[in-house]
Amino acid sequence: MCLIVCKPIGQDAPGDKELKRWFKTHPDGMGLMFNTQDGKVHILKGAMTPGEMITLQSTMIQLIKPLSPKDVNIVYHFRQATHGGVEPGNCHPFPITKDVDKLKATEIITHRAIAHNGIIWEYGTYSRKSWSFDLSAALSDSQQFIIEYLADMGGHIHNKGTRQLIASYTESRFAILDNQGIDLIGKFIKDKGLYFSNGTYKTAFKPIAAPVVYQPPLASLDDYGMDDYEMELALEEEKKTGKITEDYCDNCGELVATRELRNTGYGYFLCKSCYKELEGWIFDEKYEPTTTK
Repeated sequence: MCLIVCKPIGQDAPGDKELKRWFKTHPDGMGLMFNTQDGKVHILKGAMTPGEMITLQSTMIQLIKPLSPKDVNIVYHFRQATHGGVEPGNCHPFPITKDVDKLKATEIITHRAIAHNGIIWEYGTYSRKSWSFDLSAALSDSQQFIIEYLADMGGHIHNKGTRQLIASYTESRFAILDNQGIDLIGKFIKDKGLYFSNGTYKTAFKPIAAPVVYQPPLASLDDYGMDDYEMELALEEEKKTGKITEDYCDNCGELVATRELRNTGYGYFLCKSCYKELEGWIFDEKYEPTTTK
C-alpha cells in the first residue's frame, strides 16, 4: 500500500531520516505538493531513489523562500505500485485534470491536486480466479479515476457528501490540496500534528513487495475485493463443503485460511500475528475528521 503524509501550516516538516524510512518501505516513487504564495499548488514528483527524493525536498525549500516548510501546507506521497508502470510520471500527486501530459508531468503548477492511497478495483483485471494488476499499463488506477470522475467535479470535490461518496466507492484515502488548504477523503491517522493515510509510517511496519495478483476468498464471489459480507459467505461455504478458503494478509502478504484473518474495520484484513503486533497503534482512536483545517 502507498503512504500519504500531510503536513498542515504550523507543523514542522518531516526530516530526511523519516523521508528515507518511508521511501524504503514504499520504493516505487515519491512526490510532494505544496502551496505557493499566490495560492496555487506546486507539484514536484518522480523521485525514484532516496537521493532524488532529498533533492525534491531541497528544491521545494528553495522555491518557497522566504517562507519555511513550517509556513506552508505540504503533502508527501510514497508509492507502492499495484497498477500502472513504475516510472516518474506515474508518481503522485496529480493535478485534477483530464490532460494526460499534465498528469504525468514531474513538475507543474496547478489550482488543485490530489494524492491517492488505495486500490481502485474498477481498473483491475478480474477473472473468476484472480485480480491481476498490470504494472505495464500506461496509466495508473489513480490517473484513470481522476480522468473519468474527479476532473469534472471542480470545487464540488470539497463537499462533505461528495468526499464521503468517493471514500465509500473507492475504499481509498485521498489528500486534496488547493488554495483552501488540505482536505482529506477517508480515514487518516493524526500523529504529532501530521496526518497519515495508514499505519505504515510506523517503524514496526514490515514492508512487502507489491502484490501482482489478488485472489478473492472464493472464485464465485463477483465483487471488488474482500469485505465483511464476502467473509461471511466464505465461512458459510466452508461449513457446507468442508473446503478451506484462503486469502492474503494485507501487511505481511502471507496466504492464510480465511477464518484466521482479522478484520481491522478500515478495509484491511490481517493474519493473527500482524494484527497482534499492529493493533496498539494502527487501529486506535486517533482518527480525525476528514479535514486538516
